[in-house]
Amino acid sequence: MIWVWAAFVGFVLLLLFLDLGVFHRRAHVVTMKEAPGWSAVWILLGLSFTAFVIFLSKINPQVGA
Repeated sequence: MIWVWAAFVGFVLLLLFLDLGVFHRRAHVVTMKEAPGWSAVWILLGLSFTAFVIFLSKINPQVGA
């Protein structure tokens, strides 16, 4: 089960690196057009993770415990 936590932490660190190091390399004012797009990306990513955990809990009940 420790590999699941290691993979999760690695995934979060990868997303932080991408967000802070790649997507926002240059500081700029976020426009009203850009903000909803990035919000939608991160919300959909969170919902996808939730769906993945629910899917895993259906396969293996110990995951949801």
